[in-house]
Amino acid sequence: MKTGKWQDIISLDELEKGDVTNVKFGTKDLAVYDAKDGIFVSLSR
Repeated sequence: MKTGKWQDIISLDELEKGDVTNVKFGTKDLAVYDAKDGIFVSLSR
């Protein structure tokens, strides 16, 4: 399995607190979730 380096996509103070923030990263649209258990990212719709 090939692994890459972690990259910052948004600063924590730019997140919608307790909600989802849409972020464009290159050609990808991502959904960044600020949840009780931490920060999670998935592909956006």
